[in-house]
Amino acid sequence: MRFFLILKGIGLLALSSFWSKPKHLEPRELINWIENPENGLKKTREFNNILFSVQQKTPEYIALKEEGLEPNEKLKFQSFIQSLGSLEYYTLTLEHKEGLNLLKNYSDNNEAYSKIFNYFSFKVQEDLFLVSQADTLPCLIIHSERNYGLSPALKIHAAFQKPKDFSPREFIFYDKNFGAGKLKFLFQNNDPSTYPKLKE
Repeated sequence: MRFFLILKGIGLLALSSFWSKPKHLEPRELINWIENPENGLKKTREFNNILFSVQQKTPEYIALKEEGLEPNEKLKFQSFIQSLGSLEYYTLTLEHKEGLNLLKNYSDNNEAYSKIFNYFSFKVQEDLFLVSQADTLPCLIIHSERNYGLSPALKIHAAFQKPKDFSPREFIFYDKNFGAGKLKFLFQNNDPSTYPKLKE
């Protein structure tokens, strides 16, 4: 009886190990997995009808979604991933729940519009931080998408020095334009080896 219990235990352990291995997904499936809030790489806070979302991005996600690279072009794909270096990448998105244009809706005149536009184009970097354990890391690089009114949302791509380990980290944004103040976005699982992989 004890022998069969041991065999059963080994079988369950092997099955658990099998199911715990990262999945292998097609490019579109991987993008959808990363963008699914249930998987922990996208966080959203709401304040005064404004949605503040932060998307944590893997190098593969950036290559697929933002650069449109094909994984079957292996040399080009891997070369781009290596070019991203030892940084950690996020996208902060601000959008109104009802689809209103944030800049126009929260600006009383052209001067106010220009002030908010310039802030998100050049100064927002000063108000973005990544906290990992006792380290508070400043934002090293930003790129604000200029959609010229074609999209009502604001998108800021931000890069930080990669923390030393996979411990939980908080993305911090000090909102100075819409009244939300200090916003924290907690990311618990930061170990890429647990994420799905691209199919070969």
